[in-house]
Amino acid sequence: MSELGSEEDRLRRRRAHDVARILESLHVEGSDVDPEGMAIAQRYVDGEILIDELTAAIEARSTDAS
Repeated sequence: MSELGSEEDRLRRRRAHDVARILESLHVEGSDVDPEGMAIAQRYVDGEILIDELTAAIEARSTDAS
């Protein structure tokens, strides 16, 4: 059972790394992510949505904010 937990931990860390890269990219482009955007990112880290859904949602929010 601990193997499953460690695999889940690795996957969660990977997702958090993906989010950090996306947020860094947005920051470099001059966009900031609001609390709702961070909530969307947390849903990805928690495994509730896929990377494509995260990217689309964050891009849509940054476009709306412009």
